[in-house]
Amino acid sequence: MNKPVEKAKTPTISPQEKRHFTRRIGSTTFRVAVYFNPEAKESATDKISRLIRLEADTVKAVES
Repeated sequence: MNKPVEKAKTPTISPQEKRHFTRRIGSTTFRVAVYFNPEAKESATDKISRLIRLEADTVKAVES
């Protein structure tokens, strides 16, 4: 019998609290601070999709 899949619980972060992570690309290590505005009108997914569409439009305009 299949067990229901549980979603991972996302910790609640206060607006003042920042999350950091590090990412190594080549020989450079980046330390990135992440902050999400709880009053934002678009989700992170919506924002990333919008930025990708804008970048694609820019590339098309340059290639024309």
